[in-house]
Amino acid sequence: MRKYTRYLGLFVFVVVLLSAVATIPTLVQEDGLPRDLETEIETMTEINRWRIRRGLSPMARNPDLDFLAMQQAEYMYSDLPFTNTVDFHTDQFGDGPAARARLFGWPGYDFNTFVAEIAAYYPNVAGAMNFWQHSPIHSATATNPGYREMGIAVIQNGNWKLFYVVVGSRPGVLPVLYDPQRRTLFLSTDQSGFANFDFRPSRVRLLDEGGNILHDSPWLVWDSRIRVPDSATNTITVIMTDGVLEYSTVVNLYESRAFPSEPTPVPTFTPAATATRDPRIATATPMPPTLTPSVTPQAVRDDYDIILTYNTDAITLRNKSGEVLDMSPLVFVSPDIGTAYTSTFMGAYYEGDLTAFPPNFCMQMWSFALD
Repeated sequence: MRKYTRYLGLFVFVVVLLSAVATIPTLVQEDGLPRDLETEIETMTEINRWRIRRGLSPMARNPDLDFLAMQQAEYMYSDLPFTNTVDFHTDQFGDGPAARARLFGWPGYDFNTFVAEIAAYYPNVAGAMNFWQHSPIHSATATNPGYREMGIAVIQNGNWKLFYVVVGSRPGVLPVLYDPQRRTLFLSTDQSGFANFDFRPSRVRLLDEGGNILHDSPWLVWDSRIRVPDSATNTITVIMTDGVLEYSTVVNLYESRAFPSEPTPVPTFTPAATATRDPRIATATPMPPTLTPSVTPQAVRDDYDIILTYNTDAITLRNKSGEVLDMSPLVFVSPDIGTAYTSTFMGAYYEGDLTAFPPNFCMQMWSFALD
């Protein structure tokens, strides 16, 4: 039986690559194809803006759907430039996006796989978006309220770009995304159309990292947009219920962005008012005692190369430097494992190299024990 431990460093670390959440450069893959990661993030932002203007929930980025999008983009890339009418959505085996998703193991609604795909070949995001918005079939797919997740692949071909966006939904998975500019959470519901899985919540509860309710009343009336309480920290658990079923979603406010290409707002601080004495009133000022100097608290900096967050089950590292970093010299010190370099207990992570860790990528290590 597998049992999760509450002590990091005691057991095996599994390292996974998480999707990027901010602007990052073009990445040349192992197969030599120039994947345009920055444009992928811009595409996600524009699709979510489109959906929100339609009164819909934004879609979350999903790495499995990313893989399916890239798989088809790589196959179609060999036909560039397109000189004849081509079928953008059928692979070399004659399968469409839903069939490919089933083969990949995407969870379905009973025997129904709720996955679709849109594609475009344009010089920029504006061209692709204009095409999708003015094509009835593409518009209907991108703005289907039943889809809650998306995968994106953009491959550069000279001055043109090949766009693939795979959209899908899974039973019981209700993403919640965050807009830091407006401090707003966007909630989703299951509107896939399959009767056994239709979920329309009526109440919602927000919990902090310690499980404490972040609002005065036990429940809030459900709304597709919820203002984040000022007391919230980096992680919020959102619990939704329709009175019968209850689903929870953990939201990392730093990573779960609805518009990932938008800049993160920098908090501003207003100096506190300083009390002044009325000069007309004479006061006796006693001699203050001698105080031991203490370290002056410093404002939290926002210029670190690496952001580290952790809890009892996982450590997350994010390259915030804006450039490729060599992570292999990084040292962890723990009473359980002593001093350990990343290279000694991580090795190579999935689809990556510790000596060339891309900017704005996240790497997460989980601990677990095997009985």
